[in-house]
Amino acid sequence: MDEMKKINVCLYGGKSIFKGAKETALEADEIYCDKVDICTFYKNGNCLRCRAAFSRGCKFGKTVNRIGYTSRAAKYYTFKKQYDSDPLYNKLSHPNALVGRIGDVLYLNPKYVDVSKNDGTSRSDWRGYLVDGYVVEDPHFSGVETFIPIAEITTELLHAILRWRPHSFFAGEIVAYQKEVVPDLIHGLRKYTPELYGRLIEEHPEYDIAPNYVGKKAIIASLKPGSSFKDHNGNTWIYDGEYVESASEIGLSFGSPWWADGGGRGIAKIRVNDKMKFTVTDNSQVDENTRFE
Repeated sequence: MDEMKKINVCLYGGKSIFKGAKETALEADEIYCDKVDICTFYKNGNCLRCRAAFSRGCKFGKTVNRIGYTSRAAKYYTFKKQYDSDPLYNKLSHPNALVGRIGDVLYLNPKYVDVSKNDGTSRSDWRGYLVDGYVVEDPHFSGVETFIPIAEITTELLHAILRWRPHSFFAGEIVAYQKEVVPDLIHGLRKYTPELYGRLIEEHPEYDIAPNYVGKKAIIASLKPGSSFKDHNGNTWIYDGEYVESASEIGLSFGSPWWADGGGRGIAKIRVNDKMKFTVTDNSQVDENTRFE
């Protein structure tokens, strides 16, 4: 097993930006992991151990939580500086991806469907599928993320997950599952477990669908050089592999030292980093190397 190494540092709590809000002690999370070389999330700048609402976190790695101080304490800013000056501070973020792979384990987050190992519990009011040792059902009140050894995943288990029709307590079927979530799950299977996907479409060719990325947030630095995209103001930008450059003059406002002299417009060129994203407007903007938010 590889040695656990620190991969991320985050701060939580502390002095609120909202006036009158109750202050909590500043906390630091240090995340350690020995799976970075075989984790698709880490390769995309993400980590399941980064805090997120309703997330169950990750079964791998470990988080060391350190409780600091409130801003009234003399050591507050010393504690804060210790972590926000760390080179690994906020390096990773919690993923939005519904599928990932950590070595021989598949991560699934079907959002509206709970997939769990069958524990033999008998429930008279149960509504779900029992397939190859796993239970597929509407979720309970916790998150629905699950980790399944790839060797245990059968075509029929995947089929049960993908054909499920989840229901809410009051509004009937959750149509967003079949319309939005299932295509994303299929795309993730195709990308991270092509061997499972190949067997799936051989037996269930209805899942052989072209992925649709329009509307998704993609990381600009993962685009192929020469790609173009529009920002939220409708300006076109071209990525050359290191920089993005505006295709025409844009308003620079205070970004131009000469704005007060009428020099507030011009061609802009910006070095790209992994925090910069854009919204996909055409599937041709995406290839096998594109990374998403």
